[in-house]
Amino acid sequence: MPDDPGRNLRAFWGVSLGAVAAVLAGSGSLKAIQTASIATAFPLMFLLLVALFSLFKGLNQYKKTDRA
Repeated sequence: MPDDPGRNLRAFWGVSLGAVAAVLAGSGSLKAIQTASIATAFPLMFLLLVALFSLFKGLNQYKKTDRA
């Protein structure tokens, strides 16, 4: 695909993310990693709850139209 990033860009991001993870893990601050994970995941919980509600609502509507 022409939109795929080049090898150098993928290598840069791989090394960058690996370095950040190594620094966080090497600093012995597991609490910082846990806090970052929770701060990132907490807002996504609400998005997933809305998606789950919409899924059940759509399935219920499909069930009603299927029997008619």
